[in-house]
Amino acid sequence: MRVRHLVFCFQDPVHLCIKIRNRLLYQSASMMIGNREISVSILFDLINNQSKLIHGLVKTEVHPNDKKNFSSCVKISSDDVLSALDDISGSYTIQLYLRLLRSIILAYIERSTSSTID
Repeated sequence: MRVRHLVFCFQDPVHLCIKIRNRLLYQSASMMIGNREISVSILFDLINNQSKLIHGLVKTEVHPNDKKNFSSCVKISSDDVLSALDDISGSYTIQLYLRLLRSIILAYIERSTSSTID
């Protein structure tokens, strides 16, 4: 008799977040939500035109040398960055993308996230 094995393949949340962040930073391909492009250049505009005290970002977090640096995922999707992006026109798609990243961090990585529904 032939034995069947069910195999599940999935990625751990840290690596998933890193892949999502790296896909955003990948220069030779563009991503779209609807008919709008997701552009990392808006994050560079944020860094160049607003005080670091507002958003907390530096260029090495948006264009990291270490592609496996999870802390830059947390920083680019922080509440401060998302709030600062509210003031930049044309930032809607990058906000959606970073909120997706932030949601994964909150749901699967953040220890303070409750698993119960009130």
